[in-house]
Amino acid sequence: MGTVDEVADELARMAAALREAGETGWRKQVLEGIKRAADPVPAAIRAGLRPHLPDRYADVLNADLRLTISVRAGATDPGVIVTGSPIRKKRKLNAIETGNLRHPVFADRTAPRRTWRWKDQGLPSVKPGWFTGPASDAAPEVRKEIEKALDEVNAVIWAAVHG
Repeated sequence: MGTVDEVADELARMAAALREAGETGWRKQVLEGIKRAADPVPAAIRAGLRPHLPDRYADVLNADLRLTISVRAGATDPGVIVTGSPIRKKRKLNAIETGNLRHPVFADRTAPRRTWRWKDQGLPSVKPGWFTGPASDAAPEVRKEIEKALDEVNAVIWAAVHG
């Protein structure tokens, strides 16, 4: 199993076989397996903040970062997505991901933000890939865990069909 199309085809075949066998809890089992596989990714992303960003900002971003895992087990587009969003402040996470941290220089809180002086900070203190790097590094292990969950469901199908 490798490509998304192959996984989608296998999920569709499994769904048909499970319906035929009268098994109804298969979808939940597959979704739980996929979610379990992706659970370590947010921790890896958080651990990667300090090597990619200045320490003080990494701590601030870590406190204001919501990481969520979404799982899809549909036959057309199965997979798992990890997303990040700020909790309280407006942060340009995509820009920071590409290696650009924009911040005010000596911000005057009594003046409007549009009048502040701003600075773009990049390499060497801001390195790109704080989000995509850990997510990509975790992909082979997540794929293995997803295949394991599919194998478990295949075993349920076999047991239901063959007694």
